[in-house]
Amino acid sequence: MAEYPPELVDTIAEALDAIPADLRPSTLVNRDRARAALDAITAGRRAIVELPEAADEWRVPDVGNVAVYDGAGQRISGVRITNIGFDLTVAPSEACALSAALLAAVAERGETDQ
Repeated sequence: MAEYPPELVDTIAEALDAIPADLRPSTLVNRDRARAALDAITAGRRAIVELPEAADEWRVPDVGNVAVYDGAGQRISGVRITNIGFDLTVAPSEACALSAALLAAVAERGETDQ
């Protein structure tokens, strides 16, 4: 089983515990419990995103390219962002922080193109 931050597990557990006992068929109850879990996740300023298919590089139309970078004898390996007017290579933790900041900006804006 994957490791998750304890506070996230607690938030979801509390949301699920708040659902009263239900005699409906389990598939209906499970959907309600899933909705409660998703509500708890998003209320905690966490994002649920659909990741693109696995690849070595992803093209982001009108933005640039994102690729896995193995370092190949260089001092850094991680994630490389190119064709954005300059090239940027960051460590995996920095890529996660950048991704989170981008998602937070979209959430604050309150809209997406989709």
